[in-house]
Amino acid sequence: MKVYKKFVYELPNEDFEKLLYEKNLSLEVISRDQGKVRFAVYQEPLEGLDPVETYEVKSKNSVFLPKKVGSFLIVPSWLKPLILHPGSAFGTGYHPSTQVSLLLLERFLKKGYRVLDVGCGSGILSIAAGKLGASEILGIDIDRVSVKEAKKNARLNGLKISFRVAEPKDIKDQFHLVIANLEFSIFEKVLKDILPLSLRILILAGLYGKDEAKRIISMVEGFKPVKVKSLKGWYGVAFLKKG
Repeated sequence: MKVYKKFVYELPNEDFEKLLYEKNLSLEVISRDQGKVRFAVYQEPLEGLDPVETYEVKSKNSVFLPKKVGSFLIVPSWLKPLILHPGSAFGTGYHPSTQVSLLLLERFLKKGYRVLDVGCGSGILSIAAGKLGASEILGIDIDRVSVKEAKKNARLNGLKISFRVAEPKDIKDQFHLVIANLEFSIFEKVLKDILPLSLRILILAGLYGKDEAKRIISMVEGFKPVKVKSLKGWYGVAFLKKG
């Protein structure tokens, strides 16, 4: 068991973004609240900044986190690199709802599944599905800029993924797994069009608070909830098709 130092910092949003831009750090975002970002780095402290917390963590692996050296990023073999261009589309991986979606996707996607990503944004969930072994992936969004960014990100990751400008009602095919990370108000409008598209697994995220999670569960017909995941107040629910 290896022991590592964890240094926790807190900065205003603007200073945090500036730090990322200037130093291109490998770090863990812990929370974003009231205009501030709480984050951590491992092994060595940041120069010129005082950590708000410092403590030790244990890991069985010999390398704990990716390490930036010059223009290189050294990534442990047990991690799956997911490369994103910093464009204008939603979905960088920092938001808790995206992280919840990724965790549920990792748990329920099986190799060979055909996957539909509704509201694909930057394409982060579609790309993750490709990394996890999906045989075919379609990402849709109503925003043309998002679709353009998603295509670019898929190429950066060496994946062949189909992206198109479309709404759920435009899709005529069915998929083993359908994932949608959307606002609750959007689910109220399009959920009826999403449900028929899943043959087995349905993952709905972007839900803020227990109330929205409970409401979405009550709205879904033909599926049973099998997992509820939350992070910093954001919820995602995985469903299994009945029968």
